[in-house]
Amino acid sequence: MDHLDPPFAVDLGIIIVSYNNSDLLRKCLKSIPDACPNLRYAVSVVDNASPDDSVEMVRGEFPKVQLTASNENLGFARANNLQMEMSTAEFVLLLNPDTEPYTGSLALLVDFMRQHPEAGVVGPKLLNTDGSIQLNGRLFPGVWREFLAVSGLRRFNIDGYNRKYQYGRADFDRTCEVDEVSGACLLIRRTAMEKVGVLDPIFFMFYEEIEYCWRVKKGGWKVFYVADALVTHHWMGSVKKSS
Repeated sequence: MDHLDPPFAVDLGIIIVSYNNSDLLRKCLKSIPDACPNLRYAVSVVDNASPDDSVEMVRGEFPKVQLTASNENLGFARANNLQMEMSTAEFVLLLNPDTEPYTGSLALLVDFMRQHPEAGVVGPKLLNTDGSIQLNGRLFPGVWREFLAVSGLRRFNIDGYNRKYQYGRADFDRTCEVDEVSGACLLIRRTAMEKVGVLDPIFFMFYEEIEYCWRVKKGGWKVFYVADALVTHHWMGSVKKSS
């Protein structure tokens, strides 16, 4: 996969799709500068017709952010695709509005990508609001795993279920290759995106990142979990606002 990189407008293009999430979105946007030391970056927010003051907040408090205010809720995939298709960045980051990247964390993800040209997608170590670990970097789902989850049988041995079917490991302090990473913070190499395309718009919300990582790996790239890059994810902060 040797290639000559074309000149890029910025190192990192950050895309945030938000719905009815003004307070969390504000915290997320405030955290980004410290997370990107020595990077040329641009931030785009796509608002999915929020009924709160999200659009006014971004316009008033973050004038450098490129804002797209949709008049309908496009869902996660279609809204991200609006900016993915226009991006001229070397790396494209899909970032949830209910996240707060730690200082230097997004730069660490970019550095990892540059040091590992085989990586098409990478994701960070996610932390819950209280600082506890939020498991990330999973195996692709299978029929048996989904049956155990939907039926509730996994609760009888959740640790064994996670090790064997969900994550394939118990150590989340180690960087490693995985099948897929959470869409809460998912970094894509532009050349991989040019090969496999954008998110599948058939998905409104959930599972789109799983299918995307599957396509990336099918295209000959690898997916990595980068344990040194830390991002707080206020779990389901976006979804709790609306069914």
